[in-house]
Amino acid sequence: MYHKILADGFFSIASIAILVSIYSWSIDDIFLASAQWLQVATVMLLVAIYIKMNTFDDEAILSGTFHKKTDEKKITVKRRRKLTSKKKK
Repeated sequence: MYHKILADGFFSIASIAILVSIYSWSIDDIFLASAQWLQVATVMLLVAIYIKMNTFDDEAILSGTFHKKTDEKKITVKRRRKLTSKKKK
């Protein structure tokens, strides 16, 4: 539940960093340093993607069903009989 809010927050911060980078590039301001703002945006986007990818696993661990797979059935292998041809006498 909180993972979605956290990931959306990182995504919002990354989009704001991209806007600041575009603004500082357009006015040629050295104090805003557009390259660093792009690096901040990249890191924030990667963190948001990481949080989104691990949301399911974290919820399963917290609920205690991470290793339990109830839908799977045990696979059994049946032996086949050998086919032999009988000779007629």
